[in-house]
Amino acid sequence: MTQTKSDLGNTIRKLQRGKPQITEPATLRDTGVTQGKIKLIDRFAWEHAYGATAAYILALIDPRTINPAIRVTLVGDLWGNVISAGNGSFDSVKVSFQSTIKHITLLYALKLGELPEEISGVAQTNKAFNDDRVLDPAATDVERPDNAVNNAGAISSGRVIGKNFDRFLDFIRTLTGNPKLAVDETIFKSEFDSGFNNFAISYRLAAKGRLLSHEEVLDAYTNYIRACSIVATPKEILKANLVLAAGGMDLDRRLNDYKSGQQFYDSRYCIVPSDGVVRADNALNVAGLYLYQGIMNLLVSGARATTMKSGVSGVQVAIQPGLGAALTYHVWLDAAGNSTYGNVAHILLNEVMAGPSPVPVRLSSVELERALAIQEAKDTPGTVAKVLELVRKGHPSNMYHLKPHMIQAMVDKHLQELKLLRSIGTKDGELNGVRQICPKGQSDREIVKPPAKFTRGPKTDQVRRTKVRTR
Repeated sequence: MTQTKSDLGNTIRKLQRGKPQITEPATLRDTGVTQGKIKLIDRFAWEHAYGATAAYILALIDPRTINPAIRVTLVGDLWGNVISAGNGSFDSVKVSFQSTIKHITLLYALKLGELPEEISGVAQTNKAFNDDRVLDPAATDVERPDNAVNNAGAISSGRVIGKNFDRFLDFIRTLTGNPKLAVDETIFKSEFDSGFNNFAISYRLAAKGRLLSHEEVLDAYTNYIRACSIVATPKEILKANLVLAAGGMDLDRRLNDYKSGQQFYDSRYCIVPSDGVVRADNALNVAGLYLYQGIMNLLVSGARATTMKSGVSGVQVAIQPGLGAALTYHVWLDAAGNSTYGNVAHILLNEVMAGPSPVPVRLSSVELERALAIQEAKDTPGTVAKVLELVRKGHPSNMYHLKPHMIQAMVDKHLQELKLLRSIGTKDGELNGVRQICPKGQSDREIVKPPAKFTRGPKTDQVRRTKVRTR
C-alpha cells in the first residue's frame, strides 16, 4: 500500500520528537573562519592557477573589460558577516553570472509553480556544460534535459520566464539586494550571436515537446542568454546564494525581526519555496561543476557536500546550508570551464567552513595532493588546446597561463605542435621553460631562463626556474 503524503508527514514528525534542535546558526567566527585563513587560501589557490579565459564568448575575453590579474575570495554567514581576500574589491568588481544563474533560474521556475519533472531530470551525466542527451536524436527515452544546471536544463527553465524577463530580473534584484541590477548588453549580444549550440539545444527541446513553437524556442533561448549576462558584484552574487543557505529566507527581513532565542528558520520569511531550495541544492551536488564534479566530490568528501556552481566568467559559489556561502572569482578556466583558482580555493574553503567533527574522516594531505596531480594531468590536453586556440587568434598573453610540465606533456605527445608552441612568447628556440626536442643528430639545448609568460609565479610575478627531466 502506498503511503500518503499525510502519513509520511506524521511519520517524520514522530521521528523528530526528542531530536535536539539548534535554534541559531553558527557565525564564521564560531566555525573558526578568520581573515588569516582566507588569505592563506587565496595565496595557495593563486599559486596553483592556470588555464585560459572563456574563448567562445568574445566579450569574456576582451582585455578592455576582463582583467586576469584580479581575483576575489569571499565568505559570508547568515548573520551578515563577510570575510574576503584577494586583490579585487568584492563590492566593486563587476562580473556576469553566466552559469551561476542556472540554479537560481530553476528556483524562479519552481516559484512560479512549474513542476520540477517538467523542467529536467536529476541525473549525473558527467557531460560538459553545453552537452546533454537531449541533443542525441537516437536517445528516444529522453523527454527532458538530464539535469537542471547544464545549458539544456537552464533553457528549459527559461521557458517559464516567457516574455516576462523584467519580472525575473526583479527577482534577481531582490535576491542580490541591488534594485539597479541589469543585463550587460555587450555580453548578451556576444553570446547570443555565437550560441549556435544553445540554439540547437533549444530546438531539440522543441523536438521533445518541452518547447511548443519557434516563438517559444526564441524566448527560452533569449531568456537563458539574458540571465547569464546579468552583471553583479561578488558580494551581490554571494548574497543571492545566502538565500539558499538560509532555506529560502529573505535574510534582511529575518535578521531585522529576529530576537535572540527564537528559532532562526521561519518559513514566513521565505521568498523561494523550501522544496525548490532542496532541489536546487541537489542539482548542484549532482552536476554543478560538470566534468569536475566527480573529483571534487572525492576531494571534499567528509568535509561537507559540494553544493557548488561554476560559470565561465570565472565565478564559483559554494553553499553551506545552515551556515553561509563562499565565492571565488578568477578568469583562468580548465578544460571543463571551471576556474582553476576557484577549484583549489573551494577544496580549502570546504575544509575551513565544515563543522567540527570528533572523527574527521578526510583524505590525507598526501592523497589529496596526489589526486589533484592526477586530475591536472588529465586536464592538461584540453586546457593546452584552449590556450593554443587563443594563441592562433592572437589574444594577449595575459588571457592564458600554463605550467611548464603541461607544455612538456603536450610536446611529448604532439611534436607537430612545436612550431606553434615556440610562438607562445619564445625566442631563439626557447620553448617555455622546457627542454626542446631537436631533430635526430643534433644536440638538445637546455633552457636556462624560461620566459616569464608561462612560468611567472602569480603572487610575486618573479620568474621561477623550472628543472625539467631530460631524456
